[in-house]
Amino acid sequence: VRAFDGNGRELPSWSHIPVQSLFGTRIVILGVGSNAKTTLRLSATDKKITRKFDLRSIDQELSTEVRISDYRNVIDYLHTIDDNPDSTVTLSIEIDGSKRFELILLPYAVRLERDEFKFWLDVEKDVNETNFEILALPLELPGEEPEHLECSERGSDGKLFWNFYPEQRDAGAWLIYAPKDSATQFRPMLWTIPR
Repeated sequence: VRAFDGNGRELPSWSHIPVQSLFGTRIVILGVGSNAKTTLRLSATDKKITRKFDLRSIDQELSTEVRISDYRNVIDYLHTIDDNPDSTVTLSIEIDGSKRFELILLPYAVRLERDEFKFWLDVEKDVNETNFEILALPLELPGEEPEHLECSERGSDGKLFWNFYPEQRDAGAWLIYAPKDSATQFRPMLWTIPR
């Protein structure tokens, strides 16, 4: 069993893939006869919740290809039934009851981290900061236009930093998020500024 991302790069078993990158990602099952029972299993973080799909091999074919994006609705459903916002879905390929390959499907491409004054994203070094559009919205004034936040620095380790300047903002709860059409998605973060 082999897997490839949308750019054709091979993915090792246990790779982590955000759902935004599923388009073009595929699994190729090689050398399995039509008599073998091949199953694709999707399991939520709570392993008791799973969905199974029998994969059929065509007679005389040397391989079976699975497009993971075909299962996007089920993957999204499994992400949403877990109360943990960082929940994962494990995709496994089983042949005759034996697990042969697994991928971890993440709800977001990256995760925000923060300290008292700034927040950051830990990204690959070659990622351009213009790929990240980040907005801040005061939740007590939901009709207001969100504020665009600009990246303030790039660390040598690949981290991108944004200064939030909480001392210069109105007190209350602020939502920091990526717009729906942003190239890179992350879990929204709540930043509360005390009164």
